[in-house]
Order: sequence, then C-alpha cells, then structure tokens
Amino acid sequence: MENIPYQDQEFAYSSLFKFIINNFPDYSHHLTTTKQADDFISVNGDDVDINKVILYSNKQKVPAMYRALSAVYKDKLIFGFVTSEDTQIVERAEVTNFP
Repeated sequence: MENIPYQDQEFAYSSLFKFIINNFPDYSHHLTTTKQADDFISVNGDDVDINKVILYSNKQKVPAMYRALSAVYKDKLIFGFVTSEDTQIVERAEVTNFP
C-alpha cells in the first residue's frame, strides 16, 4: 500500500477523519453487470475455500465500514458491492430494501 501524505495544514479531528475515510483502501469488487455478478458468485480455482459477501446499497460509494471490513478480512472473505442503480443484478437477487 502506498503512502498518501496529509497535506492539510489543519490537524482538527474532522479534517483528519475525512482524510482517513477518503483514503482508506477498498478491496471490494464493484459489480455492475450480470456477468460480473455471475463471475463473482461462481467458484473459481483460487477462491474455492473463501466465502463471498455482497452488499446491495443505494449509496454510490462503498461505505467506509465496508471498506474497512474488506481490508481486515482481505484474505478470509471476498467482498462485492452493488448499487441500487444496477437494476438487472438487483432484480435477479430479488433485493427490495437497501441499507
């Protein structure tokens, strides 16, 4: 992971928090097509023993908590992310409510 310098002159809690949240790594897979979703769900040789998690959300960006989880469990789980705008994937999964 590369170092990202903090360039703001202010060291207030809110500016540091914003910097950290905006620069936290995201190891989730953004699924935007049904083919990507099918490939993600299918079992491949490399990820046979790894469980997968998909978050369906009405947010456009991956939430910070989900990014944190994808980093902490990077070698134990594979994280997928689908927005409510990806209607083909959402309808096929029969998702009706979004967190």
